[in-house]
Amino acid sequence: MFASKSERKVHYSIRKFSIGVASVVVASLFLGGVVHATEKEGSTQVVTSSNMAKTEHRKAAKQVVDKYIEKMLSEIQLDKRKHTQNLAFNIKLSRIQTEYLRKLNVLKEKSEAELPSEIKAKLDAAFEQFKKDTLKPGEKVEEAQKKVAEAEKKAKDQKEEDRRNYPTNTYKTLELDIAESDVEVKKAELELVKEEAKESRDEEKINQAKAKVESKKAEATRLEKIKTDREKAEEDRRNYPTNTYKTLELEIAESDVKVKEAELELVKEEAKESRDEEKINQAKAKVESKKAEATRLEKIKTDRKKAEEAKRKAAEEDKVKEKPEHQKPTTPAPDTKPSPQPEGKKPSVPDINQEKEKAKLAVATYMSKILDDIQKHHLQKEKHRQIVALIKELDELKKQALSEIDNVNTKVEIENTVHKIFADMDAVVTKFKKGLTQDTPKEPGNKKPSAPKPGMQPSPQPEVKPQLEKPKP
Repeated sequence: MFASKSERKVHYSIRKFSIGVASVVVASLFLGGVVHATEKEGSTQVVTSSNMAKTEHRKAAKQVVDKYIEKMLSEIQLDKRKHTQNLAFNIKLSRIQTEYLRKLNVLKEKSEAELPSEIKAKLDAAFEQFKKDTLKPGEKVEEAQKKVAEAEKKAKDQKEEDRRNYPTNTYKTLELDIAESDVEVKKAELELVKEEAKESRDEEKINQAKAKVESKKAEATRLEKIKTDREKAEEDRRNYPTNTYKTLELEIAESDVKVKEAELELVKEEAKESRDEEKINQAKAKVESKKAEATRLEKIKTDRKKAEEAKRKAAEEDKVKEKPEHQKPTTPAPDTKPSPQPEGKKPSVPDINQEKEKAKLAVATYMSKILDDIQKHHLQKEKHRQIVALIKELDELKKQALSEIDNVNTKVEIENTVHKIFADMDAVVTKFKKGLTQDTPKEPGNKKPSAPKPGMQPSPQPEVKPQLEKPKP
């Protein structure tokens, strides 16, 4: 019935409470005191540290985090009655701060004047989640509706921007995909909040709504990862203008195509009226196998980049250690190669190889988008044979494109080849879609539909040109 001594200590020892920001004020707000272990840990580190510069560095960085947390705290109102929620929030912030301070040893060379975006994002997410958790059911629904409206506006703006930038584009850009995916996430969250706000709670419906939210978030994360990977690849092309990663990038893009094809096969098997569980399991195993291969390639890429970065840093450190006298002999080196490049109409071999790899990557990515579109909008179980034939024909066109790209020697020829292949793929897809609307089983058996269909050629996709032009410095 009565609280124990230890419990009373925890409840009232707010003088000891600290997460590193305005100790007494924040302590009185949070009504806790159990996190003074963090304070203890910090003081031990300061006392035992032999490097005063490191200590000053940590203090300065800690102040930056403290200021940011104080700023965020000033924007919310804490309910003193909700002790458990406040305490959990306090511990979460403390962990984020501690994690950041622990990493400072390896970030010594970076300035602490600005909070790293990674830590800032974690703090923002923690505050956002806390705000959600402390809202009343009715307020939660209003907030979720507001988020849906914001996401829909963002998606609409992105669509308008895409229409201006790519007026003849048939496929959605990645940015629009991401914006629309965010709308789906917000709508799923709204449904979940509505279910949770009902007086008669249906746990089964709530769990279904939660599963839907997780599914939509997973798709959004996947799209964000694709965007991040593309941005990293572009940065690599600027920083390391060599052929090292291009082949791997192409392998990753082609692996993504194989994953899409395997997923398409699985969806078709599951859509059949007479379900064959053995075939479904085989299709699932194939999907997992292709995904595992894609993951393996991504890991190779990451490992290579880390190794390259380590080499680059080591080389920079060696240059710093060298005397200025030793740097003089390096001046004649630039005379050997840069001079032919501006005047030459022919690009150098590394440049052509780079253009070829970019073109191959563009073809593989384009095919992946087509398969995505078919899977989302045109998958009909009664058209199984046409879909299989379409995939085969697209695959043949892709192989033909890769072969033709290898055999050309100028940038203009590469671009023309890519546009021609895109037009050929569009022609095949258009023929496939016509077959669906007319409801006649047309099997595209020809391997080269490009020649007999010159009328389809005026629709080359302008999306490629940005991809080919971007890496230019």
